[in-house]
Amino acid sequence: MAADLTGFYGPDADLRAVTPAAAHDLRKHYLGRELASATVARRLKMCRMMFGHAVARGIISADPFAGLKGPPAGPNADRQHYVSRGDARRVLAVCNPDWQLIVAVSRSAGLRAPSEVFSLRWADVNMPADRMVVRSPKTERHAGGASRVVPIFPTYGRTCITPSTGLGPPGRCTPSAGWVTGAGRRRRASPGGKGAT
Repeated sequence: MAADLTGFYGPDADLRAVTPAAAHDLRKHYLGRELASATVARRLKMCRMMFGHAVARGIISADPFAGLKGPPAGPNADRQHYVSRGDARRVLAVCNPDWQLIVAVSRSAGLRAPSEVFSLRWADVNMPADRMVVRSPKTERHAGGASRVVPIFPTYGRTCITPSTGLGPPGRCTPSAGWVTGAGRRRRASPGGKGAT
């Protein structure tokens, strides 16, 4: 973000010299680069945070990015892909048990990964009824969005929803999110460690 600001306003630019008009100019610059709507929105949000912090510290009197947002972000069709049952089976065949669960609930139950997958708890899983409660950190601020009940499909659920290998927090169905990037890498790299491919 600092590179964006210094690249646009100059390396010697003074924060106090950035006006609301200059903030709008940066927004136009981002839009002119044909960045994704979500990318523009995220970068402007970071600007608001940085300049808001400068206001809180008494460095500037007002945030020139206050209220400035990116264009409405809709689904990116280029990133959407239907995962067929055959594709899912091939992926599951090379996954260790933890990754089988992550792939299975994402594919068959529509859980968001990683937020909903890593929030799944054993207390929320009702195997006799083939149902589970999914907690949704992304939508919990909306009325009725904190959780939902989804079916456990026999195709994947019965074989993949089994006790975790113990790398995750107690009571959780999946390892912690850090396992995927940290401990999981070390485990896969260790002699005899079987990980997802």
